[in-house]
Amino acid sequence: MEDELKQRRNINQTNLKFIISFAICVCFIPFFIKNPYFIGTGVFLGIHFIIIMGLTLFVGFAGQVSIGHGAFYGIGAYTAGILTAKYALSPWVGLPSALFLTGLVAYLIGLPTLKLRGHYLALATLAFCGIVETILVEWVSMTGGGEGLINIPKLKIFGFKFTSDLSFFYLVWSIAFFVMWVSFNLVNSRTGRALKSLSDSEIGAKSLGINTSRYKNSIFVLSALYAALAGWLTAHYVGFVSPASFGVDLSIFMISMVIIGSKGSIWGSFLGAVIYTILPELLRAQVDLQIIIYGLILMVIMIILPNGVVFGIRDLWEEVGGPRYISNIFSRLRTVLGG
Repeated sequence: MEDELKQRRNINQTNLKFIISFAICVCFIPFFIKNPYFIGTGVFLGIHFIIIMGLTLFVGFAGQVSIGHGAFYGIGAYTAGILTAKYALSPWVGLPSALFLTGLVAYLIGLPTLKLRGHYLALATLAFCGIVETILVEWVSMTGGGEGLINIPKLKIFGFKFTSDLSFFYLVWSIAFFVMWVSFNLVNSRTGRALKSLSDSEIGAKSLGINTSRYKNSIFVLSALYAALAGWLTAHYVGFVSPASFGVDLSIFMISMVIIGSKGSIWGSFLGAVIYTILPELLRAQVDLQIIIYGLILMVIMIILPNGVVFGIRDLWEEVGGPRYISNIFSRLRTVLGG
């Protein structure tokens, strides 16, 4: 037991070092890339990273399927928008409200739908996403209908207002790194091991005494909270929300990025977020071809790297003898240096 705890602490400390190193690199990006357009793209990259991390926990580690997280993203954004733009409440009242409402909806939706498996679960979450999108369009008096909500205020902390792209960049990524740290600690905990056993075999997990229903519901709600947090950030960054931003196509793209990055890797979430954020910018002149290109990329990766890019590169690296090659280089250097 003590060895297990020690190993877990070592893993968490290693992950924390990687996160801190990654954070330092990201913090220095604005010093080299000062174009506001690219800084804004970096803001959305951080927001998408938060959503995809939540989906990775649910899809990659728990082995479930959801095509409805665009709805949770929208609930978080609209809750923030309605409370602040229509009722003039503080955004910091909107945050817990968005998290509470989204978590409650996820819990209530999860109770019946998570009893389903495979494509049945996927269709149920897809239907839920369609229902939420319809409500956002039709409830005109509250949501603004298809035209959306405007005049959502910027965030303010102790008198400091996040009006510039740069200030919001640092806010979003600070939250993203915290969420990343929480995710790594969760994955390397007993809960994480229970989720992995659930992913390997739900029947096997039940035979070990694991309450699979409780774990599935809990991780579903947590992943929805990640999406709600991202929605809250989006609403106050853009200052405007509309149903078109939270539709079924968004949910499909998000789960595609989880698969492309690597289903069982938090770092894969970041890679998926990069692809999802950067690729549309590169294809902005070819809007009609975006879905086709997304589909081709997904198809090629699933054929060549069925475990996703991160694990696929790792497997290829080990197959070609990458670690042994590096070890030989260091051995030669020590010989040359007389070590």
